[in-house]
Amino acid sequence: GLGHGLTPSGDDVLSGAVIMLHALGATETATALAEAIRRHMRTLTSPLSCALLDAACDGEPNAAMFQAIEALIEGVAITDVIAPLATIGHASGFDILAGILLVVEATAN
Repeated sequence: GLGHGLTPSGDDVLSGAVIMLHALGATETATALAEAIRRHMRTLTSPLSCALLDAACDGEPNAAMFQAIEALIEGVAITDVIAPLATIGHASGFDILAGILLVVEATAN
């Protein structure tokens, strides 16, 4: 529930991170993060944000997230994945991208 917007920035970052963990097959880490998110989301954020977080925790990206993640996994330049995510909310897509990239960076080694 931290940050601005209908889906606060912090929630969007978490959504991007957990969905990327699912996409990379890091099931154990994705499950642990999803459990932590679900334990607190209903009391700490908005119903709309809960819906986004819940779908991400289940490994179900929206179309723009799926397109961006698929492109990143295929090795497309980061500049080419920004456009689909930029269509999500005022800043949500960029916050989701931040979460995705956090996971990419953390798992790069």
